[in-house]
Amino acid sequence: MQQRKAQALPKGIGTLCDWYVARAENATLWDQEGNSWIDFAGGIAVLNTGHRHPRIEQAIADQLTKFTHTAFQITPYESYIALAERINQRVPHRRCGENGLLHHRGGSGRKCRKSGACLYPPSRHHHLWVTHSMGAPL
Repeated sequence: MQQRKAQALPKGIGTLCDWYVARAENATLWDQEGNSWIDFAGGIAVLNTGHRHPRIEQAIADQLTKFTHTAFQITPYESYIALAERINQRVPHRRCGENGLLHHRGGSGRKCRKSGACLYPPSRHHHLWVTHSMGAPL
């Protein structure tokens, strides 16, 4: 596998492990030789539910019966708006009706680039920086 990787991928794509994942369940990975490993990276922390969580699998299966992907900016769909509504309920914002996560004007303490990329500072209730680029690269 290492030889195939070396022939197929650019040298700039490094990997920490010299073994390859064959399957995963919750926080456990198994390599091609059957060894189990605890997944501390989780896709660099994007899998906070673990691998193959039943609710995530069901949501994916349900979505696949509808459509797999469309560009919301061209052909919008309801679940995109529903997700934005859920995020907005959890993000602090001061002005009524303003989208706290995606709004790109106003806002106290925020730093914006000319491209429209914005950085929202943590509040007393939220301790993470939130960024968005409105389509522009950060």
